[in-house]
Amino acid sequence: MKKYFIPFLALLLCSCSEKYTYYIETENGERIVAGNSTIGENEVGNFRASSDSAAYLEGYHRLVLAQQVYNDLAQANLNKHGKPVRLFIFNEDGTEISNIDFATKHAEE
Repeated sequence: MKKYFIPFLALLLCSCSEKYTYYIETENGERIVAGNSTIGENEVGNFRASSDSAAYLEGYHRLVLAQQVYNDLAQANLNKHGKPVRLFIFNEDGTEISNIDFATKHAEE
C-alpha cells in the first residue's frame, strides 16, 4: 500500500496545477526568461502552479532574480541587456494575469 502512495500523491499534485507562461521585459524593450537570456519575439518561459496567485508569486520571484542578476552584472560592467522592469504572465487560456490582486499580494512580495 505504501509503495503506491507516493506515485499517487505526485499524480494528484500534477493534475491540480495549471501551465503558465511568462516573460520579463527590460527597460529597452527586450524580453528575457531565466535571468538575462534574450528570447525571440514569440518565445516565453513556462512553469506550473496551483493557482493564479501562486503563478504570480512564482513570476514575481523570477523578476526579482532577474533584477538581482542585472545588478550583479552591472557592478562588474558585464551587462548586455537592459534592466528588467516588467513581468508578463499568462494562464492556460492566454489571459494575462500580471496585474491580479489577492489578499496577501503585498505581504508576499
